[in-house]
Amino acid sequence: MKKFLFAAAVLFCCLNASAQRFNVGAGFIHGSDKSIAGNMTTSFGTNGGFFSVGAELPLDGALTVDTALRFLFQGSNENNVHYSSYALNLPFHGKYTMDFGSGIAGFAFFGPTLWTSLATNEKVGNITVNLVGSDGIYKRFDVLAGAGAGIEIDKTFRLKIGYDYGLLNYSATGGAKRHRSMLTAGVYYMF
Repeated sequence: MKKFLFAAAVLFCCLNASAQRFNVGAGFIHGSDKSIAGNMTTSFGTNGGFFSVGAELPLDGALTVDTALRFLFQGSNENNVHYSSYALNLPFHGKYTMDFGSGIAGFAFFGPTLWTSLATNEKVGNITVNLVGSDGIYKRFDVLAGAGAGIEIDKTFRLKIGYDYGLLNYSATGGAKRHRSMLTAGVYYMF
């Protein structure tokens, strides 16, 4: 965790020198976790949101690299089981932008996202269990592959949607496989 936060801090210090634009954003997340253990497959959905601080690094013409530090929160409440998850992630997305004129531009992006879980809890009645960490059933880190698209208005506001799929098995229990996926929609202010 300390290494992840240190890497994020170094990244944002370096961005100051060469970033063309910065942004802040917020949005909605719909997550899905799929677990396979033996012949049994289960999945459950979560809803939540995110806050983001990011930068756009110019490469060549319409090509840029978008990166950010995002704080995510998700939860669900099914059958008297309350699930909550808090995470930080660091996307590195290559982006291609096409100018449509009249201050409107469209873009598509793809790339990896580094994920670290801060806390993942399940609460049944008065009992709360931490699901992440040395004694938890989930691993703390994941790498997601993602893609998406959006529009930008007057180089000030950005609307974007994206989909990410977890590449690593984040189950810490032997024999089980667990992967996350998430659909995001966000609004960003560029400066």
